[in-house]
Amino acid sequence: MQEDSFSAGLLHDIGKLILADTMADKYKEVIKRVRAEEISLILAERESFECTHAEVGAYLVGIWGLPPSIVETIAWHHVPSTSGARSFTPSPRYMRPTC
Repeated sequence: MQEDSFSAGLLHDIGKLILADTMADKYKEVIKRVRAEEISLILAERESFECTHAEVGAYLVGIWGLPPSIVETIAWHHVPSTSGARSFTPSPRYMRPTC
């Protein structure tokens, strides 16, 4: 659990890098909107991309073949209370990204 938690911590925002690299102009607008309107990044990403950096990151590390516990932790890191976890784990349960 320690190793998975550490790895997930290192990779938890990798989806931001993917969005910023592949859609740089649109992601810059998302960041500007977050600052100007004082809204959450998750909300702005969802409205602009129909998914979040957490979902993008989880999907990517899933494709890489990382353990489900890391994928799940990345997917749920902004909304852990909605994961359905009932015990202490680095991650709750598997979630398929919606985007």
